[in-house]
Amino acid sequence: MKKLMICIALCVVAMLAVVGCGQTESGSQADSGSAAKESVDLDSLKTLGDAFAIEAEENQSGFTDKVYVYAFTVDGTNYRVIADIPKGVKTDADKLDDGKEDFEEKSKELFGPLEISKRENLSEMTPTQEELDKYVGKTGQELLDEGWVFSAYLDDEKAFYMDYDWYECKITFDKEIKYDQDNFDGEKEIKDLKVKTIEYIGMGDPTRIEE
Repeated sequence: MKKLMICIALCVVAMLAVVGCGQTESGSQADSGSAAKESVDLDSLKTLGDAFAIEAEENQSGFTDKVYVYAFTVDGTNYRVIADIPKGVKTDADKLDDGKEDFEEKSKELFGPLEISKRENLSEMTPTQEELDKYVGKTGQELLDEGWVFSAYLDDEKAFYMDYDWYECKITFDKEIKYDQDNFDGEKEIKDLKVKTIEYIGMGDPTRIEE
């Protein structure tokens, strides 16, 4: 899926210093399950501009040929809105230069008027530990086949970080691997290993969606 990241989360975890592959953020347990509080009236957001105007603790955005996705956090609660992109707007979007200082401003001007077609409180969709435990005993290949995406590996923790839909989990497997930073293929390493433990970490890449 073709995608261009526009706004990067305001807080970036220092894990990148020790990971084998890039990871964006660790998130917070404050957004878990029923504890999620409704700080934003999603129904009141009619356009992307309405969402852009909200003072968020962090945000991520991106677009494909068809949709624009904007995810943001307010009072520890994660939200996501999606808007369809008309052909004319997509043509103009392809002309944006992310190397220029006014890139974010121009992007918001272009996409702001688009009507939101989907609104989600992601924190209300946070999986419970019981739901995650169903993966214990499954192989890494089974996770990959179900749509999990390798994000990072922390050798000091002997743990893999993987994304599913919008969220990220920390996973340990039944066997330790021999870590080679210069020649590391996370997906290849986990294929035959079985999940030992799995826990929810927070938002991974909420702009990655199925169209």
